[in-house]
Amino acid sequence: MDGEHFVKEAKQHLAAYLYPSKQNNKHFLDSMVNKMFTVWLSKIGENNKCLIGIDGSDDYFEICYFGGEGEFVLDHYTLKKHLYI
Repeated sequence: MDGEHFVKEAKQHLAAYLYPSKQNNKHFLDSMVNKMFTVWLSKIGENNKCLIGIDGSDDYFEICYFGGEGEFVLDHYTLKKHLYI
């Protein structure tokens, strides 16, 4: 899967995960996807991985796609501190 397609699909999965009661509301989910940004993206072989943030949130989501298995996996992280050192 190419990077652009993967990120688009990852954001759609993330929106559905965050708002399960709104899964049938395409307009709402699309508006949430537009608030998401990609921090980094990586592809190795059949596998893709990205880190996604959401405007105004301290939460970050690492989403992996394992091409051989055809499955997505999500890890949820929260920023605890942001220090200048």
